[in-house]
Amino acid sequence: MQDEGQFPKDSWHLTLPRKFDKVAQKEFEARIQEILSGGYTKLALDLSLVESTTPSGLSQIEMTYLDLKAKGIQVTVEISPKIQGMLDRHGLSDLLSAAKL
Repeated sequence: MQDEGQFPKDSWHLTLPRKFDKVAQKEFEARIQEILSGGYTKLALDLSLVESTTPSGLSQIEMTYLDLKAKGIQVTVEISPKIQGMLDRHGLSDLLSAAKL
């Protein structure tokens, strides 16, 4: 998982790996905690490299997005075609469509 940390001062840019598995999910959760505790107000979440994930991974992304939005963090998302297809199949495509970069 790649992040550019402070990207400008109040923002965080986070790129998820090609395989968003259980290990990557735990690292994602840790990064989200850093964002929450660091007082960041914006997150650019880059899913453009993600080619595979589990339903639990997809659910984690969805729940994290909703949680961050509820906490007032502005979230933008870049989605890979494979993840877009998964969102479409699970009826979640509208959820992240407003947040697309």
